[in-house]
Amino acid sequence: MRTKRSSASKPLLFSFLLLAGLMLLFVPQSFSDKCRLAFASAFQRPLAVGRDLSVLLYGHERSASVVSDSKYRRLRNFQANTALWLREERQKVEELSKLPGRTVWGGTSFVVADIITSTMNKTCGELLINRGKEDSLAEGQFVLGESSIIGTVHSVGSHVAKVKLITDPESKMPVSIANLDVKRVMKGSGGHSAKVCLLPTRYKIETGDIVWARKKPGFLNGSLIVGTVARCKSSDETPSIWEIIVKPSCSIERLNSVTVIVPGPERNS
Repeated sequence: MRTKRSSASKPLLFSFLLLAGLMLLFVPQSFSDKCRLAFASAFQRPLAVGRDLSVLLYGHERSASVVSDSKYRRLRNFQANTALWLREERQKVEELSKLPGRTVWGGTSFVVADIITSTMNKTCGELLINRGKEDSLAEGQFVLGESSIIGTVHSVGSHVAKVKLITDPESKMPVSIANLDVKRVMKGSGGHSAKVCLLPTRYKIETGDIVWARKKPGFLNGSLIVGTVARCKSSDETPSIWEIIVKPSCSIERLNSVTVIVPGPERNS
């Protein structure tokens, strides 16, 4: 008798659950939303206790394993910068394998100069420094600020020189971005930024990517950081082209001195 009653209750239970499921399937969304809110309100305290216990038990372990976005970008940029230098050194070894070993900056001098005056606005970006021809400075030499390229020597006197900053509207510098081996020109935008032109959107560019000044025979023996991508979006006029804004890698307006890269005689030959 018990077996018969049990076998009869199974189809009845199945029918009941099927009917309940169909009712829930076709119930209006507004009603189901109200039910969900009512459930959350009724069980708010137990749910909060469970969430607090989860944070208490696993929160410390999770925070120790998660890296902040800013730290991730710094590590990623450092890794990309190191990889680029390593690749250039390997190419140099292959090209000069029969010559005596020397570093990228062998024979190069670094002349420290104090900033006399600075002009940074939308129409001009220049520094006047207290070094000139007497210190082996010449037009076209690259200028460093906090170990990053900030401009080039524009005009030279006996004891003073003008530096055209990368933000100057007339500044044009060959650059590459991140680990892309694609040469493009960076132009000054005035004020405190520059822009990279004519890079197709098929290349992946992200905010925070490093921008390098490409090496220039006779002036710059290896690529050096010049800035980071501050903003990138497809151009409104030409959607297939990136519109890339570059921020200098140092606060140029706060500098009191700069370093001029003076190549050795063998680099100019």
